[in-house]
Amino acid sequence: DGERLRNLHFAFVVLLRAVQKASTFLQSYDYSRLGTEDAERTRALVERLLESCILQSCSSVFSAFDERQLFQPSQQPHVHTWWSLKRQFKGVFHNISSILDCVSCQKCRLHGKLQLLGVGTALKWLLLPPDLIASATSHEELVALINTLSKFSRAIAWTRKLKSSLDRAEAAGLVRHVRGSTGSTRTSGTNGGTAGFDAALVDRAVALIMKAVAAGELDPSAEQQLLRLVALADPALLSIVRHYGDGARRHLPLLAHTASAATGVGVPSPSPGSGEP
Repeated sequence: DGERLRNLHFAFVVLLRAVQKASTFLQSYDYSRLGTEDAERTRALVERLLESCILQSCSSVFSAFDERQLFQPSQQPHVHTWWSLKRQFKGVFHNISSILDCVSCQKCRLHGKLQLLGVGTALKWLLLPPDLIASATSHEELVALINTLSKFSRAIAWTRKLKSSLDRAEAAGLVRHVRGSTGSTRTSGTNGGTAGFDAALVDRAVALIMKAVAAGELDPSAEQQLLRLVALADPALLSIVRHYGDGARRHLPLLAHTASAATGVGVPSPSPGSGEP
């Protein structure tokens, strides 16, 4: 989904812009207050981030988000006052936090609130004068922002890997893209039928296949067979991924061998104990 990718990159720019603005605070912060055993290593990693080519290379796109345009007083009577918009802005974060309270999975709820706090901290840094950032930032907010920055960075890296896998599948003729009337992109199998599947579950299946290939558990032929099953929303494959989670990797060689038997494309038989233990 192009819109989701644009939102992901935009949020990453916002986080990086906040880190750049708070660079003086981050360099002078006493990281031993966070309770970490290796404060000097933490400081070195933060300084490496601040001096890395990432911030330098992104400096030209930081203009995509200009916090100075937020909550500016308006002379037009029909436009909400700046303090009203600011109150609504805070209300949105409060509502999202309340929704997260309804998530049953404790790990999901924890990571969701951590990232929400991280994004909120970044916006607070952008809206505050630089000399007030230190006094207005708690230890928890600093930890949340750094963790959120890491998660967004990893997410962007994974989108590139997933796109690479999709490109290989398209090159092999296992999957193709068709443009719907609404402009959304749907993935179809080579048999011409659009596969209706859970996008998150498909992403999880592709990620497991990539990990298995990287670990040498699947050869190129098996990889293509499994990607074909993913593109066709194979019920057996997606059911195994849904119920076994990461443990589904040990069943991938068997699924690839079974698929090859049905299509006539040779895939070596899985050896006993193959796959992730």
